[in-house]
Amino acid sequence: FTFRYQRFFDVVDFERNGLSPAGSFAGGFFGFCNGKKAMKQTVSVFFVLAFLLAATQVWVFQYALPSPDSIAYFEVADQIRSVGYVRALSEHWSPLYSLCLFAVKNLFLVPLEKELLAATVSFAVLIFLTAAAAWFFLFFLSKLLWRDESQAAEARRPWMTYGLGLALFFLFVVFRVNLRLPDVLVFGFALLSLGCWCESIRRGLGLGWAFAAGILAGLGFLARANVFHWSLVTGALASWLAVRVSLRRRLMAYGVFLLGLVLFFAFQLYAMSAQKGRLTFGESGKTVFAAVYGAEWKKGGKAWPVSLLGGDVRVFTEEREVNFPGFYDVGREFKDAVIPFRFRAAVRGILGAFQSALFGYYSPREALIWPMWWAFLPLFLFGIPPASLAFFSVRNHLAPGSPVLRRRMAVFLVLAGLAGLAMHFLTYAIGYYLPPYLFMLFAGLGVLVLEKRRKETARHAHRSLRIVGAGFALTAVLYTLSLFRSQHLLAVWSQFVGTAELSRALEGIPKEEPHLRRIAVAGQGQWLGLYGVRLSGSQVYADLPNLDVFKDSERFQKVVQALRERKVAAVLASAQICFGLEKQGWKQVEGTPWCLLVL
Repeated sequence: FTFRYQRFFDVVDFERNGLSPAGSFAGGFFGFCNGKKAMKQTVSVFFVLAFLLAATQVWVFQYALPSPDSIAYFEVADQIRSVGYVRALSEHWSPLYSLCLFAVKNLFLVPLEKELLAATVSFAVLIFLTAAAAWFFLFFLSKLLWRDESQAAEARRPWMTYGLGLALFFLFVVFRVNLRLPDVLVFGFALLSLGCWCESIRRGLGLGWAFAAGILAGLGFLARANVFHWSLVTGALASWLAVRVSLRRRLMAYGVFLLGLVLFFAFQLYAMSAQKGRLTFGESGKTVFAAVYGAEWKKGGKAWPVSLLGGDVRVFTEEREVNFPGFYDVGREFKDAVIPFRFRAAVRGILGAFQSALFGYYSPREALIWPMWWAFLPLFLFGIPPASLAFFSVRNHLAPGSPVLRRRMAVFLVLAGLAGLAMHFLTYAIGYYLPPYLFMLFAGLGVLVLEKRRKETARHAHRSLRIVGAGFALTAVLYTLSLFRSQHLLAVWSQFVGTAELSRALEGIPKEEPHLRRIAVAGQGQWLGLYGVRLSGSQVYADLPNLDVFKDSERFQKVVQALRERKVAAVLASAQICFGLEKQGWKQVEGTPWCLLVL
């Protein structure tokens, strides 16, 4: 389309045709204006759109119920204040996210009923800062790739338009999953680390920039543990990639990078080991691998959660040093487990991850980005292997800004993105895990597109990239505006009102202990979403995983007696589970789909 109708864009001049300032504003992002003015307009439009998309989150999700993971992060943040970071540290949840929530809640003295609004506002601020990190990465990479001013005038404008449009789109993919702060943190710190490596390469492997890349990679490790492995690979590639640098300098740069990375890794390793009383890297990795390969326990069963009455009752805080109200530590469940390697399970897991990436079966909303996979899948299969061979065969006397270096850096970005994707394909690929690595991959492809020898072909490529970048940005804006539909807002508000009613009902139940109200819930795995339990200051102490226990009155009475012995105040279940059991004392909470049995 752009090749056929490029003459239309050649003759359109927004400013001369009296379309300023609105036309100049839009034309700047498309890159049709000339000179530095177009660059400034492109960046200005990008940050304006990033601000608007971030502000949308505050408006739409201020009353949205947090996901089960988000509830767990809130609980860990509360425990940091009461018992300290080391004792409150979880082996599964992101410590950096919990520290961010802890800082926001304590710095602004946020009450419990306002924590969702405070978390949403801080999330919007972080989205804007992550957009700035994307600009930082693209800007420093452009300085490395196009040193000559004549080259910069032709290539930087389409490059920035394309890259910033991609950044807006992939940021939207992350933040449409409300309160998913760890994924935004990974996005920002991964790009900042790569940006520092680009500037270090431009300065002949500057040690200060390499150290900064290590620090940022370490912060990314605190956001998600597998960033550590990805950083080791990309750091080694970046050190080898530098031009006109001695072997000693390469080793020094990589060593300084590792020093910055280990500063955070060593602290986290000490914190986890101090909590366990032995050297440990944590058990969180077992959780994702157990979903693919299964888990085996040496003693014949799980040590936690504690099973009572033949499995009719599961207790989640028995023998816990730190009491997490309503908190389910997933990593603790696999503490004593052994994850066996099964080849067939590995094949099924990898194929399932690719199916998730191609079709988005994890969530229909995430299918938005996956059609791009089909467009570029032939390139991944048939174009990357030969390009990788060329990447490793290029000599190291290339000058910054040379065409060969640009092709080499393009393949480096593609490999960095593929390394991140490979980490997730070994277990499972969830849509909001992949955007930072997809962004790197498509950025590398954009650099390859800009490498056109013939002037006319290059002109077409530049204009195509501008339109593609603007298309990505427009898609993100349109899908964000769709969140303002009245039905969506009404559904969000109704869920929040039901949660508030449930919280008030739980607050009316007397506490067995001065500062603790223990609640048992019915149904395995569904109770994590009960944000009303947290708002009431109660604790999810146990659950009843076997729903058939409600059909056997004698068996249910044994369950009730076991819960009373452990000072459980009430049992919470959905209205469907307790339908027709009013004689046992069940009462539905008005305005909610929940029932309570006060013990």
